[in-house]
Amino acid sequence: MSLPKFIKICQALDTTQCVDLKRYMLYHINVSSELYVLLELVIKHQSKINNAADVDVFAKKHLPNCNKKTFLNYLSQLYAFSELWITHQQLEVDEKNKAVLVQKWLNKNGLYEVSDQLVKKTMKRINDDDKLDLLNEKYKSEIYFEHFFSNNPVKYEMNFDEYKSMIDSFATYAS
Repeated sequence: MSLPKFIKICQALDTTQCVDLKRYMLYHINVSSELYVLLELVIKHQSKINNAADVDVFAKKHLPNCNKKTFLNYLSQLYAFSELWITHQQLEVDEKNKAVLVQKWLNKNGLYEVSDQLVKKTMKRINDDDKLDLLNEKYKSEIYFEHFFSNNPVKYEMNFDEYKSMIDSFATYAS
């Protein structure tokens, strides 16, 4: 058995990230649950766990009443929550990607006016950026694509220049 993914993730985190991960986990698990106890133990002893044998020793020492299968299931559950935390962290630093995802949700749920406002705000932010950035072009093409090819009725009011801008942005990013 190799080192479980959740332990590898914990080993890659700094102290601040560990605190943030624990805080995030409280949205999903109770502080008195075995999962949270295990989370704290893994974070506390992460530097001492280097291989599968260390994982077995750790499990027997800290959770003696837990069988191996349950222990590994707990680690899998913690890993699934940590994936959500990682996604959340990435969206916090990438405002434009977050805007694309929010726009898709707004259009899907029929909140077209709010979506239109978000598009204008995001496109202004992208266009105000002086440098040519391939990620900006990618987000511009994604935003326009979602705007044109959703159920949003604004697509009937958009002019050809906006459609051309979407194609140009995609061509710039894709090439």
